[in-house]
Amino acid sequence: MQLVKRALGVVTALSQESAGLTLQQLADRLEIPEASMYRLLAVLKEEHFVTRAEGSRRYFAGPAAWEVGNSTRRSGHLAERSSVVLAELADTVGEPVLFTELVGRNAVCTGRFGPEREAPLSARVGRTLPFHAATAARTLLVGMEEHRIRRLLCGSDFARYRPRTPRGVHDVLHHLFLARRNGYGVSYDEYDQGIWAVSAPVRGGTGHVLATVTAAGSEHRMNQAARRRARQLVLEAAHTLGSELGHRGTGGHRPCAS
Repeated sequence: MQLVKRALGVVTALSQESAGLTLQQLADRLEIPEASMYRLLAVLKEEHFVTRAEGSRRYFAGPAAWEVGNSTRRSGHLAERSSVVLAELADTVGEPVLFTELVGRNAVCTGRFGPEREAPLSARVGRTLPFHAATAARTLLVGMEEHRIRRLLCGSDFARYRPRTPRGVHDVLHHLFLARRNGYGVSYDEYDQGIWAVSAPVRGGTGHVLATVTAAGSEHRMNQAARRRARQLVLEAAHTLGSELGHRGTGGHRPCAS
């Protein structure tokens, strides 16, 4: 029984610390000897309730722990933490900004900031976005293996929202190839008419993609200079949010001219 209580204590502590905790911090907080904590973490890591970022001494709540948790409540909390950064981004870029998370098997818009425009976006808070057509949703998949992406898209009707909407799994995989290469995803006239959008992934302490940050605007305002600026600002915002969540990756990715 004591072992179960200790394990639950570790998972609870890590779930409350998005930046992770070291073995020493966990041992001190839970008053467990370091040797016992080391063995306990090894078991929890093997069962995916705990994970550790490569090259880091910090432990994080693993995917199994998050599956047990309430994903809707977690999404709201993450969006709330991000609101200041995203509101500033919307003010700076002068276009609507979206925050999108993977909730179960769906890509859900959990935050929207900035102005309403004459060419409104379909995305609203709480709305599920299509993986194949919306870059805010599609870019959530950049860290997934191909077989998981295919399984997630299985059964999709690949609705044709616009003539440029990707038409199948192959098109989606090509978009993801470009997004991985460039560090961001782009769409134009694929989901909303005449809308250009750029999305960057927000990664947590283990490197997994937790959300995307997206800036979107009408083609009439988003000229080449505006697109370059939006790409850089979105990348910087995603890096800032990732750093707050314990991600140790480097920032300042230099966008390609596409």
